[in-house]
Formats: sequence, C-alpha cells, structure tokens
Amino acid sequence: KGRPSQAGSDGSVVAASNDADLLGGNRKVKEWMVKKGEVLARLIPPASGEPGVNVLGQEVPAATGKPFTLDVLDGVCFEVDQQQYLSTIDGLARFDGKVLEVRRHLVWVGDLTSNDKAIEFDGTVVVRGTIRDGAKIVATEDIDVQAGVEGATIISTGGAVRVKQGVAGRGCGFVSAKTLVDVRYLENAIVYCQGDIVVRHAVIHSRLTSGKQVTVDTGKGVIFGGEVRAGTRIRAKCLGNAASVPTRASVGHD
Repeated sequence: KGRPSQAGSDGSVVAASNDADLLGGNRKVKEWMVKKGEVLARLIPPASGEPGVNVLGQEVPAATGKPFTLDVLDGVCFEVDQQQYLSTIDGLARFDGKVLEVRRHLVWVGDLTSNDKAIEFDGTVVVRGTIRDGAKIVATEDIDVQAGVEGATIISTGGAVRVKQGVAGRGCGFVSAKTLVDVRYLENAIVYCQGDIVVRHAVIHSRLTSGKQVTVDTGKGVIFGGEVRAGTRIRAKCLGNAASVPTRASVGHD
C-alpha cells in the first residue's frame, strides 16, 4: 500500500504589535502607533509538505503551500533579508490582514495634560479625551479633539481644528488653524483662522480673528463680550446681551 502526501501550509503574515494575532487572510483590523524604522509585520513563507509513497514504492511529491500576498500602501517598506515590513514614518499603523499602511496620524488616548510632553507632529493628531490647562499641540494637518479644551495651546499650521465639545480657555486658551476652526462653544479664548470659524452654540468673552467668516447661528447662536473680526462676514442669532457687556465686531481687513 501507499502513503498519501501531505500538502504544506500556506504563507501568512504576523503583525509585530504585542496584541496582534496571526492574521493570515482574515479581516480583523489592528491599529497601533509606530515610530520610523519600527518593524510592522513579519512574512512567514509557505511550508513544504510531506511527500508520500505510491503502491510501487515511488515518491509522491507534496504540494507546497501558497505564498501570502500583502498589499502595501504609504509609509511601509519591505526588508527582503529579514522578510519583514518596516515603517518609513512616524504615525498610525493599520493592518487588516491583507493591507498594511502607516498613516500620518497620532492618536492620544485619554486626557493630555501639562505633565505630558508637548506634541509636535507632522500629520494629523486625534485626542481621545480633553486637552487640559497648559498642554500644547502643534500639527501640520488636522487636530481633532473628541472631548473639550481648557487653557491649552492648539495650533494646526496646515489644516483644521475640530473640538467636539467647547474651549473653556480661562483667559489663556489659544487655538490657531489654517482652514477651519469648528467647536461647540468658546469662552475666554483666543482663536485665529485663515479660513472659517464655526461655533455651534455660543462665543463668550473671547477674541476671534477669521480670514473669511465667523458663523454662530445654531444653538443659542450668541456672541457677547470680547472682539470678533472677520474678513467677509459675521453671522449670529444674537450679538451682545442685555447686561451691556462691550462686544466688538468688525468685518473686512485692511
């Protein structure tokens, strides 16, 4: 009698993050922060199978497993000698088992405080928390804050600043963006933007300067106290208040 051959196992790829599983061909997405030059994933070659024997005593060749194909996008290079993928930039690695990329994203989980090192990043910054008093972020692209901002400094040199809640500046909060500032409310804050400033509720005792327009026409839609300057238009439901708090507004820059 003979012995059938055993086919070899297919190739696969292992993400290098500590919590990553052997992904192979499934679609489970992994995301983790990486530094330039860091190993992202390792390629496991297909294994040879075990040959069999036919009834005449002749060897029956075994099929080798199929090689694994990984699609590589921006921010990734392949090191042939070590059969591994490396990050070419600092950013957010994203791996779904078939596609590997590194985006120019920095994700900060939790609150950012004055005890944390100031963030300076070439790309987009996402803060999954509140930016507390004394903290600082400077990014070349968008800054997205999923909670609120206190007396902190936030500067986007080439993109937008979006704050899901508001900016309670306490007299020292500073926000600057190139294309857009979008927040729920502003209180005792200083805001500069070459593009539009959009506030979804109220502007209170703040100083705003927009190259285009300032819009506060949802929620209470009120602007009172402080100074608002816009290049083309200021739009609000209510300007000033019954307490006669000085509120300055001007449109058009010389």
